[in-house]
Amino acid sequence: MSAPGLALPLLLAQATAEHVEEMSRAVGTGRIVGGWEYVWACYLIAWIGIALYAVSLWARRRAGSKRGIAA
Repeated sequence: MSAPGLALPLLLAQATAEHVEEMSRAVGTGRIVGGWEYVWACYLIAWIGIALYAVSLWARRRAGSKRGIAA
């Protein structure tokens, strides 16, 4: 039989363990599964931005050379 002073901490420890177990079932494992569609979409957006910037540089260089501005 346990001492009366240990009943409350033991009860709290048991309640905490049950709470943690319940929360882990509700939340999951904490690992991200899938999501590669978003990664590829970000890569696509980045490459489109780089390509558009390169086209804008090319167009500005071409326009500058027609006006006689040295690059």
